[in-house]
Amino acid sequence: MKLPRDLSGDEVCRALKRLGFVFQRQTGSHCHYAKGGLHPCVPMHR
Repeated sequence: MKLPRDLSGDEVCRALKRLGFVFQRQTGSHCHYAKGGLHPCVPMHR
């Protein structure tokens, strides 16, 4: 699933945290979150 281009990586991370996702790790410029069976990866570059 592609993320909307008008949101920054920081905004997406804050939204995921509000929805109950837990930060797992950061690999390079990508943050990985988890909740149940979902594991979104958020790119943190421009």
